[in-house]
Amino acid sequence: AAAAAAAAKRELDARDYDAVLLGNGSGEPQTLELHYDRGYEPARVPPRFAGGAAAVLHVRPCEPLPVAFSVEAKFTHAGQSFSCRLEDFHVGFEDLLSPVSLPARLSALPQTWLLGQLFEALWEEFDARPAVDPLPSTALLSAKFLNYGPSVARHVLGVTLGRFLLDSLTAVEPLLAPALFPASPSSPSSARVVVEEEEELSAAERSSSSTGHSNSNSTVPTVRVFIFLPPRYHVLLRFSLLPQSTVVKMATDNWKVLPFLDSLLSAWFASSEQALVR
Repeated sequence: AAAAAAAAKRELDARDYDAVLLGNGSGEPQTLELHYDRGYEPARVPPRFAGGAAAVLHVRPCEPLPVAFSVEAKFTHAGQSFSCRLEDFHVGFEDLLSPVSLPARLSALPQTWLLGQLFEALWEEFDARPAVDPLPSTALLSAKFLNYGPSVARHVLGVTLGRFLLDSLTAVEPLLAPALFPASPSSPSSARVVVEEEEELSAAERSSSSTGHSNSNSTVPTVRVFIFLPPRYHVLLRFSLLPQSTVVKMATDNWKVLPFLDSLLSAWFASSEQALVR
């Protein structure tokens, strides 16, 4: 399992992100120039393309960071040269999120099982790396507390993050039963709720630490999310669904993505809550 997980990690491919730009319709040949300042290898820009045609620009991230590209087109018409700015195009952080792909040579193995093995191996590595070699490490573990209950969390996991899930939401449904989440006393203080739920989560983690990941060992439903970021990075998320809140533990081998991930989580939960209210 460890060898297969290591092989899968080594062979994850970098990916191109394409933008389609349309010509000006003049029928005259055009050239394009791109301007950007960070995190991406030089794009493969078509040297010349006919007006009215589409030019596909391939960009490859060196780091999984959002970027804005400004584009200038140069063309000739009736013996004169012209240049103009085309509309900027953006690669957002959310655009970079991809499912983890396993090498074809491992296709004979159970894919869900292998992804789970890879997830746990990477989590252990990211957790241990700063302690072993803190200065050059970019790996980091973090956590985010969200004041949203399990219904909103389930919506985020099922609708927004469905293609990244390692654990079936159906499997945690019994743990989301109202009987396991009794109503709290009327108008409890936020501080009290946070303390009580953190204690519940800590107790659940202690009870399952000797047996590894398993929802059956805990009354706290936990769902794992596994994301690939080009060219070679990963985001690992553990969602713990508590009665009135959600705790998301995060592990990554590139700490620079955490601010973007934090903002995305807040936006996803807010939009899911609004969708459920409608």
